[in-house]
Amino acid sequence: MKRFFLIIGFLSIISFLFVLYQTYSNLHPKQNFSDTPPSPTPTTLAKSENLVSENEFEFAWVKVENPNKLTLYDNLSAKLKTEMILERISCRTLVSGGFYSKEGKPIGLFVSEGKKLSLWQDNRLFNAAFMIDSSGIPEIAARPNTKDLRTALQTGPLLIADGKSQVLSIKNDAGERRVVAALNNSREIYFLAFFKPSNFIAGPKLTELPQIVKEAGVKIGTDFVDAVNLDGGTASAFINESLKLRELTPIGSYFCINP
Repeated sequence: MKRFFLIIGFLSIISFLFVLYQTYSNLHPKQNFSDTPPSPTPTTLAKSENLVSENEFEFAWVKVENPNKLTLYDNLSAKLKTEMILERISCRTLVSGGFYSKEGKPIGLFVSEGKKLSLWQDNRLFNAAFMIDSSGIPEIAARPNTKDLRTALQTGPLLIADGKSQVLSIKNDAGERRVVAALNNSREIYFLAFFKPSNFIAGPKLTELPQIVKEAGVKIGTDFVDAVNLDGGTASAFINESLKLRELTPIGSYFCINP
């Protein structure tokens, strides 16, 4: 008799748990991944001579023909998606800019059209700045002269300085899409994006990047003497008529290049 009541009790508990599970399942249905919109993917609208394979990576590049047609914009307050940005302003090529803090502030020096939004900060990782002075002369430097600047963005790490690839030591270095600003020996400005064609958010490690950028210059037919890393991974974008590499998380700033 005692065994009978134990069995009845056990079956009652099983029945209660089953009803509880069904109730939970109705309130928290499993996600159907087939109904989930796919992540953005790079879209090549036309065959571009500025898309090059480099070992396991591809890289896209754009040369700035006129530094006075290059403008740096802040996006930290508005947090606009690139689609909305391109609806609002005329921009032949859009390239994401630098890093930002957890508080949504620029990390270090930030100058847009002569207006200084943030001052230089000593930082071991973000140890350089991309700059254009009021005369239209570009520079990438670890110890920048912050006077008479039209455009300036502190970022890092510095990849190439005075023609020499830098040796980097990065903790928890991971392969992510990388965006780079570079100058050749004629002080011409190039922006480059490095990514894996199989996974457009993936790319080289930071420690690999200095040599990869050097090799990319050779493939383009130039010699990069200075280069600096910009924000990469999910918070990066590289968009023009030929290629669209869109962000997955908000970009803090962006360069707009017009002919």
